[in-house]
Amino acid sequence: MKAASLALLLLGYALFPLAASESLDDDLQPYQMVRSLQNLQDRIADGDHAVMPMQNKLLAMIDTRLRATTAQEFKDRRNVYALLVYAMSGGNPRTASELLPMVDPTIASPALIEGIRAHAEGRPGAALPALLKFNPMSLAPEIGAPLALLLGNLVSSVDKAHAARYLDMARLLAPGTLIEEAALRRTLDLSLQMDDPERFRNAASEYVRRFILSPYAGQFASGFINGVLKFDDQIAFSEIAELANEMGLERRQYIFLELARFAAIEGKNELARMASEKAQTTGQEPGEHDAMRAQLYSSVSSVAMENVEETMERLHAIDRDKLNRDDRHLLDAALNVAATMLAPPLAAKPADQLDAVIVEDTTPARPLRDVPPDSRLERSRAMLADIDRLLEGR
Repeated sequence: MKAASLALLLLGYALFPLAASESLDDDLQPYQMVRSLQNLQDRIADGDHAVMPMQNKLLAMIDTRLRATTAQEFKDRRNVYALLVYAMSGGNPRTASELLPMVDPTIASPALIEGIRAHAEGRPGAALPALLKFNPMSLAPEIGAPLALLLGNLVSSVDKAHAARYLDMARLLAPGTLIEEAALRRTLDLSLQMDDPERFRNAASEYVRRFILSPYAGQFASGFINGVLKFDDQIAFSEIAELANEMGLERRQYIFLELARFAAIEGKNELARMASEKAQTTGQEPGEHDAMRAQLYSSVSSVAMENVEETMERLHAIDRDKLNRDDRHLLDAALNVAATMLAPPLAAKPADQLDAVIVEDTTPARPLRDVPPDSRLERSRAMLADIDRLLEGR
């Protein structure tokens, strides 16, 4: 274990708050190593990306140490809890499956052990009924918090409201930790499935305020964009812009550009226009690629709303070499739609030049009132259909 102790020492004492009487030259107990992992993960949640490579190394060290743990050491409740946390948090399933049966039933409930073991072995159907017997709030926080997060994930497929409550418990039991960070990201996704704009607003606000520097913030950004698209008629754009302003220049630019792109594709023209404008005024000079993207999304959103000739000019002014493959497809679709709208209508043939038609179908003709008008709305729908077909054909 000297190698393990040396590795921990290299990570720095600040990451591993052991008691002053303990020596890093002695064998570390499993619970000490799991605490070290949790401290490391909390630093990751706070935005310390530099320590991320150590996470997998420490997990491997914990796995080795757990496999060497004796029956006597598993009489220590702290070591048992360390094993439970390890098994619930993505540890080696084989290690968890082999060691969990060794747990003294007077320290942890056999039903809890069986539920965690089923989860580790990839048997959610067996894990869920066993784990639902336990209230995470009534357990020790060190196992209650990861259990609440686990239940939030397992229950979400059958009862989203119940899953959201478990995620709230996880946040209450482990504030400021990677568990809370993960619970907020999961809550954001659940709010879309529950069609709950208020829950979305609260989760997004909390995440931006507390965890926007997390290396997992990219996953949050994707969920955030999806939520804005879904709730654009229920959450004011000014609120969205205010939240984005707290994300830092680079992420803010990304949010507005992606939001503008998807809004343009989905025909949310006003949202696309506002997001495009924000992307060009984020407080820093946009690069050529970003400037071209913003111009493209703004033009796509206005192709069926404004002066088509001007929109066509803006589209032709875009340097397609500055766009990625997907955006080049989008540019082509917008140009095709604009060209169609500018094309003169086909002239009707004189009556004496009409081809003879033999009518065999006796189905009554559709009344004229049922014929959709050639309106701007219809042209906009046609534009979206063209874009959808083009993007599907990539």
